[in-house]
Amino acid sequence: MMEQKVEMTGSPYSAYYTSPAEVAPEDMQYELGVPFIGEASESGKVKIKNMPAQQVLSTIHKGPYNEVGLVYEVMMNKVIEDGYQMTGAPLEIYFNSPMEVPESELLTEVQFPVVQM
Repeated sequence: MMEQKVEMTGSPYSAYYTSPAEVAPEDMQYELGVPFIGEASESGKVKIKNMPAQQVLSTIHKGPYNEVGLVYEVMMNKVIEDGYQMTGAPLEIYFNSPMEVPESELLTEVQFPVVQM
């Protein structure tokens, strides 16, 4: 981002296409991203992705990253109970970092892209 002189417009995120509970770390499939404005070009593993507007079921988790898995379970139950269908991979948006705050103060938004069935 600094090399290409683009401006970050939001918090970093990750999308997980495989589950850390089910897949070895070296086999995980995921993406990391940062929203930005400005002109940028792709290079190596760095790709540019346009994120379309979509309906999401979301919640904020406060606490250590290793406890976010509980949020997934609750949200998946909500998806089933309320008749939603997931339309893509869940996103985690990180509002602060362990370098800024204690683990107990970490804020992570978990989003499930959904449509009503």
